[in-house]
Amino acid sequence: MDANGGVPIRILIVDDDPALLEALPDTVRLRIPETIVETAPSSEEALQAVTATDHDVIVTDLVMPGMTGIELIRRMREIRPWTPMILMSGNPNPEGYALRTRAYGFIQKPIDRTYFIATLKRAIRYSRLSKRISGRTDDVKKHLDRLREIQQKMGEQKKAGGGGHPTDGQPIAWVSKSVTVTTGVSPRF
Repeated sequence: MDANGGVPIRILIVDDDPALLEALPDTVRLRIPETIVETAPSSEEALQAVTATDHDVIVTDLVMPGMTGIELIRRMREIRPWTPMILMSGNPNPEGYALRTRAYGFIQKPIDRTYFIATLKRAIRYSRLSKRISGRTDDVKKHLDRLREIQQKMGEQKKAGGGGHPTDGQPIAWVSKSVTVTTGVSPRF
């Protein structure tokens, strides 16, 4: 199994420059193995790609025909709010644009490939950690829902004049089973 847990890294690069769309994916694949790099020459195609695929990182140019990179990032955030997005530009004042869009990072053109790859790797780590945290949060929510069910059953039995516990006096065993069923992890008490 690889360092990504068997899940390939997915990157989307958006730019209207065909030469850049040819060169950057090769650079990424060479320096970050097991990466699937998708390209989009327009904002419209980028929005279709983002809707269809959950990318780990999205890299977009600032100036493109039809829709600016700033507007594109805003629209993509509606679809994938937690995906790190990196803004590229030859503009001499790039930081302001990156801040206004809440971009994860900024790449100045002409592109320094070493800096580009380093920024991309940080964004990939951030994306993967965010997804793991989100998954764990979902597990905790399921467990809390299960505990609420247990609490409700205990209250119902108590009102009915029973002992107040649906497990005949074995609450730890029941909670342990609930945790195991909900999260797939067996707790140790």
